[in-house]
Amino acid sequence: MNIRATHIVVVTAILFCVPQLVAQKVEPPAAETLQEKIEAELRARCLKRDGALDIDLMMLGETYCGTPPSRPEFSLDGQWLRFRWRGDGREGGTWVLNLKDRSLRRLKKDEDGPPSHRRAIHRRDGTLSAWQTDRGLKIFDHSRGEEQILVADDTRRQLAGFSTGGEILFWVGDRLKRIDPRTRMVTQLCRLEVEAKKSGKEKSPQRTFLEEEEKTLLRHVREEVARAQKQKERNRSPQAFATLRYPRGYSIWGRRVSMDGNWIALTLVKRRRGQSTDVPHYVTTSAYVESQSARAKVGDGSFAARVFLGMVGDESAGEVVFPGWDKPFSASVRGFSPDSRRLLVVLRARDNKRAAIFVVSMDDRRPHLIHEVRDEAWIRHVGDHGGFLPDGSCWFTSEKSGFNHLYREKAPGSGVVALTSGSWLIDDLELDEVRQRFLLTTSRHSAHERRLEALPFSGGSLETLTRTAGWHEARISPDGVWLVDIHSRSNRPPELFLRRVADDPDMPGEQITDSPSPAFKAHAWYEPEIVRFPASDGAMVPMRLYRPEQGLKGAPLIVFVHGAGYLQNVLDGWSPYYREYMFHNLLRERGFAVADVDYRGSAGYGRDWRCAIYRHMGGRDLEDQVDAVSWLVKKHGIDRRRVGLYGGSYGGFITLMAMFKKGEVFRCGAALRPVTDWAHYNHGYTANILNTPAEDPEAYRRSSPIYFAQGLKGALLICHGLVDDNVHAQDSLRLAQRLIELRRTNWELALFPVEAHGFRDPASWADEYKRIWRLFSRELTGESSKDPGRGR
Repeated sequence: MNIRATHIVVVTAILFCVPQLVAQKVEPPAAETLQEKIEAELRARCLKRDGALDIDLMMLGETYCGTPPSRPEFSLDGQWLRFRWRGDGREGGTWVLNLKDRSLRRLKKDEDGPPSHRRAIHRRDGTLSAWQTDRGLKIFDHSRGEEQILVADDTRRQLAGFSTGGEILFWVGDRLKRIDPRTRMVTQLCRLEVEAKKSGKEKSPQRTFLEEEEKTLLRHVREEVARAQKQKERNRSPQAFATLRYPRGYSIWGRRVSMDGNWIALTLVKRRRGQSTDVPHYVTTSAYVESQSARAKVGDGSFAARVFLGMVGDESAGEVVFPGWDKPFSASVRGFSPDSRRLLVVLRARDNKRAAIFVVSMDDRRPHLIHEVRDEAWIRHVGDHGGFLPDGSCWFTSEKSGFNHLYREKAPGSGVVALTSGSWLIDDLELDEVRQRFLLTTSRHSAHERRLEALPFSGGSLETLTRTAGWHEARISPDGVWLVDIHSRSNRPPELFLRRVADDPDMPGEQITDSPSPAFKAHAWYEPEIVRFPASDGAMVPMRLYRPEQGLKGAPLIVFVHGAGYLQNVLDGWSPYYREYMFHNLLRERGFAVADVDYRGSAGYGRDWRCAIYRHMGGRDLEDQVDAVSWLVKKHGIDRRRVGLYGGSYGGFITLMAMFKKGEVFRCGAALRPVTDWAHYNHGYTANILNTPAEDPEAYRRSSPIYFAQGLKGALLICHGLVDDNVHAQDSLRLAQRLIELRRTNWELALFPVEAHGFRDPASWADEYKRIWRLFSRELTGESSKDPGRGR
């Protein structure tokens, strides 16, 4: 062998052995180490004030933009405010604010903290309050300002209220009890019990003869029969607590007790669950595929309610029969009047085309109709709030006029009048019995804002308590001194503000929380303008518009379609789609215009707006997206050749309909967790709008994208979580098979193995939105842009 040949052999040996030696010495880093390093890097970036936008950072969600405060509650003594919060760099949990010195601290996990006025029950004279904790039943004496433990145990009680005699009424399981706060004596009043199962067969003459003969012949049998008879009589004796029986085959949905402790109203339901669907989990701790049982499909199963009324001491509750309501309905018992003589009940037909409010008199146990709404489409808001005022007159909210407004009786038993009216609505309502007024959260000043207003029980003029622009979720302290307000704007996340009610309502008050990360606060977030454009049917449709810095003329356009169907997103407040809001800021800074439309079917604009999609989803709601594009092209010079859209859930459904039916308008689209066939969605939402597939197959066929898949022209991205128990991944998989069979090729499907309907892992969010970014960049700018994120 010559020197050259020897050299070749040696080099070959080295090249062969070195990789093996390296492989033996160098181990791949542990998977968890790589993942933890990425997450730690992103969290560290949140603490830097560089203000740069990228997808990985934004898709951290509330870690980046902050977890807003929620559920503010004043204490019983009026000295504290408690709320849920996880602020910038703070540990999440319940926080308490001292109203005197403004000191703020987080409660420990085993600490009850100051008792909440909102979670307690109160005597009508305002002297006592009671509430349940994990360690027992407590009371607060308002005259002394003292808190006491009435019963120290771990019994789970459901407090029903104070009786007219001052005792605390409560449920322990199926037993109604009362306790006297003075003597601490507990008395059992009643037990709820299902009726005994009736014997299926009558005794034959032969069996009757044998039983009688047995008693004659055997002393032991005679003694057993006598013992059973004595027990039966003992159960019926006045000394034993009462048993109120209800029909077999029903379950208790709700129960109310009158203030005198004498009456019990039961809402009973009989439900037949339809066949549930299975959601397979592929990534599991067992390493085997596991299945989760999820909801049934629309039209499958049944639900029927009945209302029963019984007096403590009655053996059986009697059914309240509502004239003309023989078809299945749901029922909600709102409560008894202060004098315990009347009961407020809200009925809703199973098909949601009829709703009524009744007052049931205890004198004859008969219902009296006081309000009714019928709708050829569907009803949403009737009796969402309701009850009785201190004078015994009833009140409630209803959308009968087309907008959700407040109604009450002129006097107990008299006619009903509207206390509010107009083309605006009431979102929320509380009673302020001390000052004899309603506290309403309304859209009276703007459809895109919410403000707190006060209205006397007798009616009259509304007093606006929060006048600053934006979105307010405000509450008054029980003593009427303080106003707490969770306030936001379109480019500023919600924060908690506090001021005295007597202070200037044009001022926001003192800011208590500061939630976003330093990186979020360092960025100048864009405030989208709210405009209205004319739709092809003449309606003026609201839209949030993001203008790129170079202007709208010639710019590519992204249309965002919000989900949830019945939801409002064009608002001067922090959007529930806050990740999308941040993504729209990034798109805008990269030269895209963004249109966010409150299409027909959206919340916030009354009955006609909501019902415009009846029997045709993908009709008027889709046309509103198309009309937005047409208006922006004509009015502002948007490039009509470069238009894309995206959205999730209902927004994913609209995206599919747009790509299949309006391919000449939309060049590309991203459908996230989309409904592809409404016959496969749930009953509660779908049956309102489309009836049921068996009753109205035409409505389902013209509303379901899978029937129009052959119309796909542009580029389509579909994203779906495999463990979605709301819109099942089966929807996207069935559509994928349909597209394959139709020989369509310009589409892709991304599946997320561990994600449900709302993603949880920031890595999944980031992956999804990087795919959307690449789609828009490729199709609308002609660039293969690098991802604006860590993975770029």
